[in-house]
Amino acid sequence: MGRDRMDLQTAFLGTLIVFLMTALALTWLWLQHKNHLQGLFYLPLASSFVGAASFLIVFRQQIPDWASIIVANLLLFSVPILIRKGFAAFFAIKAAWRFSYLIAGLATLVQVYFTYIQPDLALRLHVYGLVFGLLTSQLLWLLTRSVPRYYHKQVRPVSLSLAVLIAGLLARSLSLVLFPVRASDQLLDRNVDAYFILAMMGFWILFTYAVMILVSRRLMDEVNLERKKFDTIFHQSGDASTLVSLNDLMISDVNESFEQLSGLSRQALIGHAIRHFDNWDEPDFLDSIQQELRSGAVISNRKVMFRHQSGEIIPVLYSGKVIEIEGTPYVLSNIRDISEIFALKSRLEKMATYDTLTHLPNRVLFADRFTVASASALRTGRKFAVAIFDLDDFKYINDTFGHDVGDLLLMAAAERISRYIRLSDTVARFGGDEFVLLLTEVTDESAVAEALKRIVELYREPFEIGSLLLRATISIGAAIFPDAVNFNDLLRLADRALFTVKRRGKNDWSLSLPNAARDQTVIEMGSSL
Repeated sequence: MGRDRMDLQTAFLGTLIVFLMTALALTWLWLQHKNHLQGLFYLPLASSFVGAASFLIVFRQQIPDWASIIVANLLLFSVPILIRKGFAAFFAIKAAWRFSYLIAGLATLVQVYFTYIQPDLALRLHVYGLVFGLLTSQLLWLLTRSVPRYYHKQVRPVSLSLAVLIAGLLARSLSLVLFPVRASDQLLDRNVDAYFILAMMGFWILFTYAVMILVSRRLMDEVNLERKKFDTIFHQSGDASTLVSLNDLMISDVNESFEQLSGLSRQALIGHAIRHFDNWDEPDFLDSIQQELRSGAVISNRKVMFRHQSGEIIPVLYSGKVIEIEGTPYVLSNIRDISEIFALKSRLEKMATYDTLTHLPNRVLFADRFTVASASALRTGRKFAVAIFDLDDFKYINDTFGHDVGDLLLMAAAERISRYIRLSDTVARFGGDEFVLLLTEVTDESAVAEALKRIVELYREPFEIGSLLLRATISIGAAIFPDAVNFNDLLRLADRALFTVKRRGKNDWSLSLPNAARDQTVIEMGSSL
């Protein structure tokens, strides 16, 4: 009998060692993944509870019954509850706990009754087996019925180990029925108990291994799921995307949009350094972003010019950040083609600064160029002139032949003067049939007068508008900077000169000149017709 008792104590001591080792393994697992996977904390706690219960049972001879029996059994009843809590959190399942707490509490009271009031070892063992089996069955139900179907394959090893445990508990209870023991408070005096304890040790090792496999598969599945999500987003993105090694800028992957943007196939790109293809119009662009990304920066919507394989330059917005894949840093780049936005912006800017009918600069752009010209003239001492002209009798032509003919005449008039002026000069349409000229780098009044005379002669030639031959002469007046340095003041002088031409018969020119002696403006007129 002493030898059997030693066998049981040895078995319990082995159980203590095994459960402490598994507790360490499960604790390491929890520490590794506690920020990512929920519920793992309960597993090493459950293993520690079993180890603590085994310790109390091993030293039963030296400690009171309330510790070696009541506390030990309560710790064991808590084990399946803790594991169930862990898996509920692991799979984000809402579970009810009142029934489990009630069963564990009632079982503990029954253990107290059969320990102190009516001592009966056999009934205590029956209660332990039934309650532990019931609580373990709840855990098995959670894993087989409540866990989402996607995880069924993952939890199968754990479920099988629990099924083996429940079968062992049933076999244990059946053996107690078939082979009753004395209703004493001594350790069970049979080798089968030692074998059962060893079987429990084997189960817990199997369970711990199954949990580690479960966590590993969960992590692998999550990695695969994230990669699928990444691949889906990466390859279906409307923007061009690349995945490039941060260290050597070797291309790992590109999407279809990048193939279209670059004019190169995916097969031709992968495995080569991205700098080999010379896609960036800025020669140091790749080196600069590589340095920024290595410093931990994230690049967002940086405007840069991208070169298509054909040589076409495309405006793009570049965004990039560093991601780690299996411990290797990669640059995930997003390249958005903004050529349409760029073109639209250019069109809007042109609409804001150009006349939509004649495509000449409007008042806004003309004023800007006046500012540039005046600043240059003040700095260098050179002069420039501003002239205003309109088409004589345009209202009569517009009313007689219609607005369509009038528009065509304005377009033809704009084209004629545009061909005449120098690249440094500017002609603008301010509205209606009113045009304004900026004649740069004029030497003196005679040079301006000569230019005005030629412009008047230019418009004495008739215009062919469809089947019509229309005569549309002009009247033009001008003023010279710095006779007035303000934009509006200089325009006012030129407009006064134009008014003088119209008052004296049209189809001519005039130049506003200041008379320093009398401090008033006099008008130099062209030849009257």
